[in-house]
Amino acid sequence: MAEAIGALLNNRMSSIELKRVRTTNNSIELAPSQTQTASTLDLPEEIDALIDNKMYRNKFRYLIKQGYLSQLLELAAIAKGKNAPSRWFAVATAKKNWQATLHFLSELRHVRQTAEQVLRRIKPPTGSLKAVYKACWKLRDAAVQRAVTASETGRDPFRYFCWLCYSKAGKEATDASPLPAAT
Repeated sequence: MAEAIGALLNNRMSSIELKRVRTTNNSIELAPSQTQTASTLDLPEEIDALIDNKMYRNKFRYLIKQGYLSQLLELAAIAKGKNAPSRWFAVATAKKNWQATLHFLSELRHVRQTAEQVLRRIKPPTGSLKAVYKACWKLRDAAVQRAVTASETGRDPFRYFCWLCYSKAGKEATDASPLPAAT
């Protein structure tokens, strides 16, 4: 009797296998694993490493969807040089500070362009790049004018540029108008 039941079960199993519809992956619906990867953006490693509370990943995914990936990567690169990088990154990317951060990044790009113009005109020593960037941040476009003045002198234009930017006498010399005052 047990043999008859076993044979009957085997016959039914083989008939079920023949009737079973074989599906391919041509379906409109995606597999659950595919929908999960498509809906979630992966954060770049530089950004993810700076997030202390991983519950805020969605905020950064939203910012990336809004088109701020390059700004976030630039902030991550700046944060690497700070004492507490994750803390600085969290404060800089806070919702309350986001517009100020975008303004900071645009000014930083402008200062970098100004510094490149100054560096083309004067050739500073290799360890003195911070002095040029500091002058460009402080004086903005006036730093380029002072670099032009310094480059026109024949003797040590970098020292003359620093004197023009940082000393009171240098500031007065460049701020003085060559035209007589109108009466």
